Amino acid sequence: MKRREFIRSTAMASLVLSHFGCSGESYIRIVQSAGNTSSHTDRFILLSGLRDSGKVPQSYLKDLEIILPHARQWALDSQSASKMEDGSARKRYLHYYFSNRIREKLLIPDRTDEVQESSPLYPLYCLYGGLALTYHTIQISDIRLVPPEREIWYGKGRELIGIAHKEYPGNETLGIYFNEPVAWPEINPPEPTAPAWANAQRESLLKLQQVIHWWIDNRQLEDGTYGGGLNDDCEMWRMWKSIMIGYEDPKTIEAQEKLTRVTLDRPEMELGYTSRLTDVEHSSEETSDVITPMMHLHPENPEWANWVKKIFRLAKEKWSGYNEKGLLQFKSSYISSTEIDMAPHRTADTFYHFRLMQPILLYWQRTGDKEMGDWILEWLYTWTEAAMSSERGKPGGIIPTAIHWPDGRPGGINDQWWKPGNYSSPIYDWPKRLYTVMDSLVLAYHKTGERKYLEPLFESTRIRREYLARYGTPSNPSGPGPENWEPGSLEWCASQLGEMVTVALMKYRNISGDTSYDDFLSSDANGFGNFQLTGNSERFEQELDYLADAFRFNKEVYTGEVRHTDRVFAFPDYYLNYFYEAASARMLAGLLHQSVTGDPGHYSYFPLEAISWKTDVGDLASVVLINKKEHLKIQVFNFTDKFTFRIKTKMLIPGNYSLEIRDLSSGEIRRSSVEIEGYGTVVDLPLFPGREQLIRLKM
Repeated sequence: MKRREFIRSTAMASLVLSHFGCSGESYIRIVQSAGNTSSHTDRFILLSGLRDSGKVPQSYLKDLEIILPHARQWALDSQSASKMEDGSARKRYLHYYFSNRIREKLLIPDRTDEVQESSPLYPLYCLYGGLALTYHTIQISDIRLVPPEREIWYGKGRELIGIAHKEYPGNETLGIYFNEPVAWPEINPPEPTAPAWANAQRESLLKLQQVIHWWIDNRQLEDGTYGGGLNDDCEMWRMWKSIMIGYEDPKTIEAQEKLTRVTLDRPEMELGYTSRLTDVEHSSEETSDVITPMMHLHPENPEWANWVKKIFRLAKEKWSGYNEKGLLQFKSSYISSTEIDMAPHRTADTFYHFRLMQPILLYWQRTGDKEMGDWILEWLYTWTEAAMSSERGKPGGIIPTAIHWPDGRPGGINDQWWKPGNYSSPIYDWPKRLYTVMDSLVLAYHKTGERKYLEPLFESTRIRREYLARYGTPSNPSGPGPENWEPGSLEWCASQLGEMVTVALMKYRNISGDTSYDDFLSSDANGFGNFQLTGNSERFEQELDYLADAFRFNKEVYTGEVRHTDRVFAFPDYYLNYFYEAASARMLAGLLHQSVTGDPGHYSYFPLEAISWKTDVGDLASVVLINKKEHLKIQVFNFTDKFTFRIKTKMLIPGNYSLEIRDLSSGEIRRSSVEIEGYGTVVDLPLFPGREQLIRLKM
């Protein structure tokens, strides 16, 4: 035990003992102290000491024994969890106990009566029972995405937490579940001379880094895992990208490398993909979510190329074939390295197969590998054809979420093209994650110059524009939502296309220079996209400031309260927004990555990152405004007194470039010449200390 922890546990034990005098009722004060602390660790120490004191009446000792295993689990950190003998439980130490009890139906919404309401320990039971039901709902899409089920589980969870909150008003963390925010202390005070966007971005980046480092310091086990289970731990990098890729933070990179190794170095991964048969959304995470970040960080390392080639062999030779239309597609949505489930309701190519293909698509993007490219282009053409088809009542130009095997029709086995029916929950239903297909089709155009791959994007854009022209109003510029239309109809689709279209269009604009959609994009794109298009920072500043609220309050719901590692930033979206309005931490993480790296859209498919900064997070704030192969423009505020910073360029092609740095307050300009050798060239930037400035690298 670390000295600090020993001192604290000793002090808590002393507190327990000090409460006990002659009165048999003094144990109540310990129960109250335990409930009123926001620290799960301190609560467990108090309750453990209470049990060992022998002062709890026999009639309530059983209640305490019921509560203690829950308290122990919520108090576990990496140091204490590392001593667990059960390896399976150790890898899921954050939730294994309550997850097992829920699975065994010992703790479910209509079974939360293990402790009687008359017991003085009942509010403590409610605290842990309510948290368990709430975080299980946040995690399980079969519950969260099905409104009647969600209402039952969240309803009971909130009822139980509410009982604890009323009994223990000193526990401020419980108030978060009822929209009583807890302030997140500032790391640095705002700089008065900096623009609003720079202060907001800096604050958010530093707090994002703080959360990442908290998880590494407090949750990561020696083997590299985090206590949520390997298939969930692997997803954490998705929210880390602006720190890990945008700043190449050494601590974050080292932690990712450890996790990647432990995930891949298992017998079940010997053939390049998991041998565990399950749906592709879940099976693909254990390769794509650990290989892709390493390809971003170490693109020159042949180890990752070898893994990509293994997955490609399986895709080409085992998992795919030519359907009855003569088009190439995946045969099933349930696959492993050794098996394919050919049950008719599961035989479909889906948008989650793009996650399987994620590292392969990135490898092809960077290397132009011909064998991979030929196969990928055939497969993407199948998706193009399915999108332009109007079979089964699907509007032409709308990309489906699935293509059934072997008939090649859009959708699954049932008559509703927008509901494939291959999985128990709606995670495969339209329009979830359609950007994976859109972005990949833009990549196909980028590699070939063939506009046929852009037909679904252009047709979806036309549909969306006409919808906004017809139904958009000043008070509701995006028009009525999908609940106003018949599912599967043209209007129903158009009402949801929004970001699916604009992100892919921004990527297309970046690589083609085509500005013909700028009028549409400037109104439908997010604040960062609008800033890139117009040079006006107003919408970007407003969006960033609003989203930054996600990291101004409630730090605990991103750290000590989290029970599933693929949901570290999910609390505002998956819980709070069902009851209140809350800024999205997920959207904030995405906006940070976009602005820092210059990638106008999603990082996973056809990434277009312009730069990485070679400096400490918090030294500066930056927005990449132009990100082209011969031209880079970055708006920067330097918070330090340092003159020289470094960037690593990723998009600029080889050649001689002029470097211009303009102080936006004085108009002073520094000019020089820079030689770019290609991907990964490091450039020294002589910045103005304490100033806002524009950096321009132009061939």
